[in-house]
Amino acid sequence: KWGRSSWSNKELVFKESLNLKAKGFVKETLMEERKKFEYKWVIVALCFLMVFTCLSFCSGTKSLYLAAVTEALGLKRSLFSLNDSCRFITTSIVSLFFGTLIGKFGARKLIAAGFISLIISMLINAHAESVYQFYVGGCFLGMGLSWTTTTMIGYVVNKWCKENRGTIMGFVLAANGLGGALVTQIISPIIYNESEPFGYRNAYKLTALILLVVGTLVVLLFRNDPEGKKSNEKYVKEKKPKNPSWS
Repeated sequence: KWGRSSWSNKELVFKESLNLKAKGFVKETLMEERKKFEYKWVIVALCFLMVFTCLSFCSGTKSLYLAAVTEALGLKRSLFSLNDSCRFITTSIVSLFFGTLIGKFGARKLIAAGFISLIISMLINAHAESVYQFYVGGCFLGMGLSWTTTTMIGYVVNKWCKENRGTIMGFVLAANGLGGALVTQIISPIIYNESEPFGYRNAYKLTALILLVVGTLVVLLFRNDPEGKKSNEKYVKEKKPKNPSWS
């Protein structure tokens, strides 16, 4: 009787410890899910900020520079407009390798490279003296927009948001229209400053500075994966038996 009673007590203690561990695991899992859920909105906000800054300042204001640059440097508008062709060709080429690059380097590093490319583009345009230098700036612009706007935003939203992806994507891309309306009021007076014939250069430099500040903020706060996703995948991979046996 004493042996059975001792064994029953041990079994009871064992079951209680299992219940405590299970409760702790559930609590920890819920906390991780809550953290992941909350940080998802940080990622969405960063995506909104990227679209607002990169598309509005670098793409939405292109037409504002046309008259100012061509008149200041004495360039033909048709030749200057070819830098848009350089941009779109570069974007097409880079997009072909987007899947390979994102798999090798991750979204965070590509976003950082995208902001650096955009800053280089703005600085080249600010100091350009010939139309060919604007073509080089157009190539960097196309590369930078490939890694900070529509394609990247679609990838990030699809990875972080499991529900309402269409609504969230629409909200993020709405930043382009909102930013275009606001940025035009900021950049236009700088470009067409009557006391400064090369006012467009100051506008390019201001854009580069804004990209530097926003890019630094985005890269510091951005995460490649929802919290716990990689560790779970690694855990499953390690625990899976190579040669399962039913004997």
